[in-house]
Amino acid sequence: YNRLVTQINSFIENIYKEQEEKRKAELKSLQYELDYLQAQINPHFIHNTLNAIGYQAEKAGNKVIYDSLKSFNLLLRAAISGTDAMVSIKEEIELVKNFIRIQRLRYGNKFTIDYTIDPELLSEMIPKLILQPLVENAIFHGIEPSGNEGTISILITGENKLIVIRVIDNGVGMDKSTLKNYNRKFNRIGLENVDERLKILFGEKYGLTVESAKNSGTTVKLTIPRRKGIQ
Repeated sequence: YNRLVTQINSFIENIYKEQEEKRKAELKSLQYELDYLQAQINPHFIHNTLNAIGYQAEKAGNKVIYDSLKSFNLLLRAAISGTDAMVSIKEEIELVKNFIRIQRLRYGNKFTIDYTIDPELLSEMIPKLILQPLVENAIFHGIEPSGNEGTISILITGENKLIVIRVIDNGVGMDKSTLKNYNRKFNRIGLENVDERLKILFGEKYGLTVESAKNSGTTVKLTIPRRKGIQ
């Protein structure tokens, strides 16, 4: 009996290891594809071209176009430099703000965004570009379908040894059935990518959860371990 239990436990452990190795291999393959794509594009050429267009916009007095190009340039540089880097929460928020400036070209003032961030967490390091997909999801799948002006709130708090990030919108929301399927398998590629990255970096117990109700908005919650400043 004891041998049987040991064999079963070993079998389960081997399955877990195989799944973990498969996930890492898939991520590595994706990274190779991204590296190849990046190699086809000369980052300096894109950067210089955007700067040239921005200069012309500034010269013509078109501040909206100039600011949007500047924001896009900063986001592009962040993406080209890879998604495996860690940045401070303060830097990540600046990337989100650049993304918002670009979205203003399309949506104008259709939504407002507010930030509530524990000042002690601003220097905490988190994976780069994990907030932007959450905000994008709130705009495209929450606020936009509602047809009304909306609000997106970003709350970042420290809870025990965790960093907890919540992106809350007051958009269309989801009914219980849709939410159940949504949580079982994220059907928005941006959220699924973020959840997968967090689990690979920190472990299966970390990642994303979604809470929502029809016509009452959606909350996407992200949890990761604190890397510094733990009391």
